[in-house]
Amino acid sequence: MSYIRSLSLNKTRPMFKQKTTIHTITLIITLWGLTRGGTYRVGVIYDIHQTDKDTIIRLLNYTRMVFGRKDSSLALINESYVDDIFSMYECLCKLLSQNVVAIITWGTSSQVGIQAEILTEVQIPLISAIATSPYLNTDNRRYLIRLAPTDTYQAEAIFDILTRYRWYRFSILASDDDYGLKGTIKLQELATKKP
Repeated sequence: MSYIRSLSLNKTRPMFKQKTTIHTITLIITLWGLTRGGTYRVGVIYDIHQTDKDTIIRLLNYTRMVFGRKDSSLALINESYVDDIFSMYECLCKLLSQNVVAIITWGTSSQVGIQAEILTEVQIPLISAIATSPYLNTDNRRYLIRLAPTDTYQAEAIFDILTRYRWYRFSILASDDDYGLKGTIKLQELATKKP
């Protein structure tokens, strides 16, 4: 039942989550950069149609502020793409041509899956801030670092609520994408298990 507490609504939570995400990304990049000599370039990619530009700018500025110390050198290279594989591939190629040591993405689970497979081939870490599909962890994506918990945890939390209140009949309304479908599949698996 520990998942139920995390479902409480709080108006300050989104900004807190963004700052926590940036702190985690900062730690990962710092450790990665230090193993490579302390001077490093990090790529930041996002879908221009799905990402709030103001949020990206705030997060980039915050990351620059954190890395603005004298003992480190960081170049954030910002690239955007449209939700199409060719645009995404071109964006990744641009970043790789600039010798980035890691790439941060705000892509969906579907986008992150493609990005991670490409970057695993060249052994560049992909740090995913929001992808939640439990099916992203495969051998083809060894360099994927995920910051968001998988849909499995959300499905388990919903299932805990359903069983706690003894709601044995329910309907599932979900989006028609990886986020909605994978979470729904997991919830159905949990619901059809025998106690």
